[in-house]
Amino acid sequence: MTTAEHVVIAARSWKAVRFHHQGRGASGIDCAGLLIVVARGLGLVPADFDVNEYARSPDGSMRRLCDEHLIPIPSPEFGGVVLMRLNDRPREQHVGFVGMAEDGHLTLIHADDARAKCVSEVHLQFGRHMSLVQAYRLPGVVYGGGA
Repeated sequence: MTTAEHVVIAARSWKAVRFHHQGRGASGIDCAGLLIVVARGLGLVPADFDVNEYARSPDGSMRRLCDEHLIPIPSPEFGGVVLMRLNDRPREQHVGFVGMAEDGHLTLIHADDARAKCVSEVHLQFGRHMSLVQAYRLPGVVYGGGA
């Protein structure tokens, strides 16, 4: 049984790996790649599963892919995924995992191309720089409120 905690532990194991568009490994990874390698590692998708029909620039493809492969939920939750729009961009095009800090605040574990240039974890905060588009659960994961 895969739990939300397993998801967060797996996502955190990629921290400090450098950002590389459409990267899928330890030498470089992007935000969608992080989702894919975590899902593969947890056995949630086949080992050869990949999705690469998305552009580097926001074009709406990330929303379509998330809606196709993930389960929409009303708000972010521990172990889930968030789709975001960076507010200097016209459309959504960034995804990450939701973790939790020791102080109880939700965090964002993501492949950051803008600031850290690697997989990092920061407090999850929507506002001037980033807007929530949709929150999701991963199919096959047991969350606190059920599967």
